[in-house]
Amino acid sequence: MVKSEFRMGYTLTFFIASQFFNLAMRMDLFLLSYFLSRSPEIGYYGLSQKIILTVMASVASITQVLSPNFSNLKTKEEIKHQFKIGFYYLLIPTGLFFLLFMTPNWVFYLFFTEKFAPTAAITKALSLAFLIYPVLSLPLLYILYTVKKPIHILTSNLIIFLTVIIGCYFFIPKYGVFGPPYVLALSFVLGGIVLLVASILEYKKIKVSSIPQKTAL
Repeated sequence: MVKSEFRMGYTLTFFIASQFFNLAMRMDLFLLSYFLSRSPEIGYYGLSQKIILTVMASVASITQVLSPNFSNLKTKEEIKHQFKIGFYYLLIPTGLFFLLFMTPNWVFYLFFTEKFAPTAAITKALSLAFLIYPVLSLPLLYILYTVKKPIHILTSNLIIFLTVIIGCYFFIPKYGVFGPPYVLALSFVLGGIVLLVASILEYKKIKVSSIPQKTAL
């Protein structure tokens, strides 16, 4: 494969994968609007979603810092070391999600008033659903920048997308605004399994101390 073909395939695959994930993160609110079009709970959920997306922005910032290091990994020892460093960094947003879950309701009332009281419960449910999301960035970075096979990320994000759509379609009518958190948690677990399995298989392919050289982007 020539350099230009590799670059196009790599970039296009990751672009499509990113779009599936972005859509998945918005399909919950879209389906809530479809099933609960006249319910004020949609507004509460939308506010909670904005809080969660703010924390997610910190994950993106950390992965931008870590990505150059993942692109330069050559040995198994370096990979293990970088995973350890990345794990410590990503404990920060994980901790933020946990703190959101532990935040007393009166703190939410202080910022949003008791008029938006349901926002507290919804935010806590969503924060639990997103608790494992930051750590999933580690196998994603490894696959994207070290192994350079974004097809695994596309597969993972497609599973997340389909899980959110199908799950919300059945859970929202039954559980209302508390249906999507269950579905999102399940989608991250399933998508994470794909990333973890792909990472382990790619890691095991390394026969010697250094990884095979890839065509430069």
